[in-house]
Amino acid sequence: KRISDRAFFNSSGFAGSLTIPESVTYLGEDCFSFSCGFDGDLIINANIEEIDGKYFKGTQFKGSLVLGPHIKTILNDAFKSFDSFRGNLNLGNNVENIGMNSFSLTKFSGDLIIPSSVKMIDSSAFMNCNSISVVRILADNITINSFVVGKCCVLW
Repeated sequence: KRISDRAFFNSSGFAGSLTIPESVTYLGEDCFSFSCGFDGDLIINANIEEIDGKYFKGTQFKGSLVLGPHIKTILNDAFKSFDSFRGNLNLGNNVENIGMNSFSLTKFSGDLIIPSSVKMIDSSAFMNCNSISVVRILADNITINSFVVGKCCVLW
């Protein structure tokens, strides 16, 4: 199953959470960009390995973000959004790379656990995420670039 390019682009009237099931194997460019009204969680169980910055641009989810087991790479600007995501961030257990500005300006709360699968976190990935209290890194062999958690929290 596929979600086509711009399928829900600039749509309004959504409410609640959005779960993208494992049966989805393709997310199109701007498929949910600038859609509004989601006041719940975003759960991505889709059978895709990358999350692109063009899928959810300008969408302001109010809940948590849960990434499923197939996602290995979070590309630049994937979830960068002022004033979105006020719940927890669950990166899943298979994420390997977190791109530049991936989560910058979001409002995630609580502790952020970087799983042992992560090999690289690019610059400013969590910049200005002021509501995250602690970042715990479980990975042993990881490359962390500059300003990853600038103006954010305590790094463990």
